[in-house]
Amino acid sequence: MRMILIPFLLLSLTAACQETNSSEASTQESTTTAGKAELVFSGQEFSPATPVTSLELASKMEEGAALESIQVEGEVLAVCKMKGCWMTMPLANGEEMRVTFKDYGFFVPKDCAGQTAIIEGRAYLDTTSVEDLRHYAVDGGMTEEEAAEKYTAPEIAIAFEATGVALKPSEE
Repeated sequence: MRMILIPFLLLSLTAACQETNSSEASTQESTTTAGKAELVFSGQEFSPATPVTSLELASKMEEGAALESIQVEGEVLAVCKMKGCWMTMPLANGEEMRVTFKDYGFFVPKDCAGQTAIIEGRAYLDTTSVEDLRHYAVDGGMTEEEAAEKYTAPEIAIAFEATGVALKPSEE
């Protein structure tokens, strides 16, 4: 059963980031005023409390245990250029945390890199296959050749499954 499930999951993940036609659901957004700044929500709205920074997250995870219902704040470093179906945030060790969205139920704006986000959901350790790493790199704007050269081994890293994302407006 497990051998059947793994290829199905990989196929689903690969197909998930592919371009879709306009009849499918797009980013679900709403705007809420919080103090002076308006937050733009994607996914489930939540009340931003006292989020940990993405740079503090690794120190909060004991022995690799998952953190359920946590809020994390940090800069959006990169976003899926195809649909906005994932984004990355920095970690203290210089690595990046990949943020995906629960049940592939919502997306973020494809141009939100550089903005500050507060995300709510689940942080956990994840192993990402070489195939998926290359797929993410191409979706992020890298050529297939560059991705093949850069990613030659699976990666174990902190990942995040968000139920909601609140983007802070750019300060200009």
